[in-house]
Amino acid sequence: MVLQNYSTELRSLRTLIIDNYDSYTFNLLQLWPFTENVVVIRNDQFEWEQFKREVLPHFDNVIISPGPGRPEKDEDFGICRNIIQEASLPIFGVCLGHQGIAHLFGGKVVHAPQVMHGRLSEIYHHQENEENTLFAGIPSPFSAVRYHSLVASPESFPDSILVTAWCGEENEPNAQTIMGLQHRSKPIYGVQFHPESICTEYGKQMVLNFQRITMKWLQQRDAIFPRPEIPRQVLKHSVVSDVMTNWHMSEANPEYTVFAHRMTGLKLNSDLVFESMFARDEVAFWMDSARESDLQSISSFVGSGMENGSFTVRYYTESREIAISKPVDTEGLKKMQVVSKSVLSENTTFWDWASRLTNHFSRVSTKQWTEESTDLPVRLPFDFHCGLVGYFGYELKRESLPGYKTPPQALGRSKDLSQALPDATYIFANKVIAFDHKTDAIWLLCLVHSGPDASSFENLSPGVDMEECHSWMKSTESYLENLAHSSEITGSRQPFETLKKPRSKILPPGFASDLSEAGYIKAITRSIDNIREGETYEVCMTTQFRATLPYPLKTHEDFEGRGSLSESHFTPLDMYKLLRNNNPAPFSACFQFGDTDHTVMSSSPERFLRVSGQGLVEMKPIKGTISRAKEGCFCNPETVKNCSGACIKVEDERRATELENDIKERAENLMIVDLVRNDLNQICVPNSVHVPKLMHIESYETVHQLVTTIRGELRSTINAVDAVRACFPPGSMTGAPKLRTVQILDELEEYRPRGIYSGALGYISLSGAADFSVVIRTAVVENGQNVSVGAGGAITYLSNAEAEYDEVLLKVNSVIPR
Repeated sequence: MVLQNYSTELRSLRTLIIDNYDSYTFNLLQLWPFTENVVVIRNDQFEWEQFKREVLPHFDNVIISPGPGRPEKDEDFGICRNIIQEASLPIFGVCLGHQGIAHLFGGKVVHAPQVMHGRLSEIYHHQENEENTLFAGIPSPFSAVRYHSLVASPESFPDSILVTAWCGEENEPNAQTIMGLQHRSKPIYGVQFHPESICTEYGKQMVLNFQRITMKWLQQRDAIFPRPEIPRQVLKHSVVSDVMTNWHMSEANPEYTVFAHRMTGLKLNSDLVFESMFARDEVAFWMDSARESDLQSISSFVGSGMENGSFTVRYYTESREIAISKPVDTEGLKKMQVVSKSVLSENTTFWDWASRLTNHFSRVSTKQWTEESTDLPVRLPFDFHCGLVGYFGYELKRESLPGYKTPPQALGRSKDLSQALPDATYIFANKVIAFDHKTDAIWLLCLVHSGPDASSFENLSPGVDMEECHSWMKSTESYLENLAHSSEITGSRQPFETLKKPRSKILPPGFASDLSEAGYIKAITRSIDNIREGETYEVCMTTQFRATLPYPLKTHEDFEGRGSLSESHFTPLDMYKLLRNNNPAPFSACFQFGDTDHTVMSSSPERFLRVSGQGLVEMKPIKGTISRAKEGCFCNPETVKNCSGACIKVEDERRATELENDIKERAENLMIVDLVRNDLNQICVPNSVHVPKLMHIESYETVHQLVTTIRGELRSTINAVDAVRACFPPGSMTGAPKLRTVQILDELEEYRPRGIYSGALGYISLSGAADFSVVIRTAVVENGQNVSVGAGGAITYLSNAEAEYDEVLLKVNSVIPR
């Protein structure tokens, strides 16, 4: 094991990683068994003179990270240029860092013979048996992942640099692309491939070799071992700590308690309960595991924002305004009313605000409710114990993505704030009905405060008193028992018939996209140009499809209807039920925000991020989709005269295998997997991030998808909101490197806001847990009449523009009812 090879002297070495705003930099941390002496600083964090004086003397070696762009550009390479030219200590450059070494010693950086992003190559070298080299103890060849479209030119390679590794190219059998280099007299090394990728072999051995090289170099200069500690004033500059709060897992908050009551034997589903109890409410939620056969679909939750002790939070990034509404009795009816508005201070983000709110009410204990006793502990089979339910829209990237600055062209693109969709909306749900799909039990949850003196957050005191809890538990229990009895007698409302027709590549009448087909294809071409120039590896291009319906959809107040989208008695709930029946998914949801007159209807198959109550985090990016064979005949008519239908299963399995082995799709998936690992490595316990399932097939109603599972353990100073912020926006909706690609997408998508689409939807529990899906396969209805559906796809160098646009149409048609 590499761990056993780290002596006390090696472990004391102090390593500085320079981050070139790449989305894989923090994966380098996993190449060390110990990271207490590894610091990450960005390439523009210091001016060179200050850096040389205050930071560099406290380190023994430097690693220059990958990154977008070219080493010739100061805006891309920053202080890395000065480090290579002036620093006298061992340097290890990766990808962009490797190219920078070649460039600064007189070489040229040119277009690669073949663009390689997320693809593996066999790397050859001659140093397996040579001590004090980067490849010592590593066989030749070995497999490594490449993310690059530029290379150091072999025709103009400087005499002072030695080529140490190379690979062949599929499209040029005789080519030898430079994959490794070493200065002939200085301890400077570089590799073009990515040793930190999940699929690269021997990455840890390379870092161990570099550390051994460093130790020998220091010993030759009579350095003292163990090395001195890194001063605190230097450690505080490490960007690993950017998202940390002062939150620590603590004992339960004694002023708030969630009481839970378990009901069994009722043949009720979340569909019927939501429709009968909450569909007419102005603000309501249904977090719905519509695909109950899925292992991720363990529970569903329904509730209302109109309950006593509940409130709704809205936030707009452009005005930085937070608006809080509460249900107020008006002439015998409850209506949402804005009770406070505030503007965040300059150095505060909505993430900070939500994190503080979460901290204030976190770690609430859960007890069993009975009429006789309320002091028995209970263990719930799910993590949502009341709390916040809602969404973070894509534009929250403005406050989560380090280095991002909102371009002037993007400001003012939203409608007047009185009509605009909030960039984040959350209901504080203090009464919840939960459905345990494993046992068919129904749980009633109610948040109770200790009294009028219970602590509040900005004058918000959620929950109810014990008397109201008793009343709600008994009345809800009675209502559900009666509902179950009546549904057995009359039969529950029949679900919508699932559409069987194949998904069309033609939009339904009345829908138009923000980008025309020609405009979208042009944007794909520009994306590929950016990839070719080294600006990005992958671009997740999207657009919005919009329509104004001939009739306003019925509202919660006069809810009755069913029908089709063109009929006047159709409701948003009807639209959602069509969506969930046609595309059942583990992360479906329907949110009614009547106070701002918008409804969110999602049938997402993709988990963005889940945090358990114990601080374990999981992400499940999806990249790679192929339609399923559901009906028809796939037989060869020349050999089969009477089709039995067995060919459908054979064809379906063939498509799944095709997807699993597709080079382009696997490359897309790997790029996002490494990006997600990078995000988690910033917030997780060192070396806890791991990949239990890499690129496996998950099958849904209409598609097979290529899915990876990544897990880790959150640091004790990170809460659920901090975790979401560190990983937001979802990498599967941006591409990589995240920052540069988001900047490119702003321009390609003509600075239009994506809105809720591409964001994250889910809950933040009072238990400290959270679960969010990626907002895809989602429709948003505004003002009862304006429908928008976002759709897009990942663009790589291998993408075909027309095929990519066809895939977009297939995706949007899976959401839009006809």
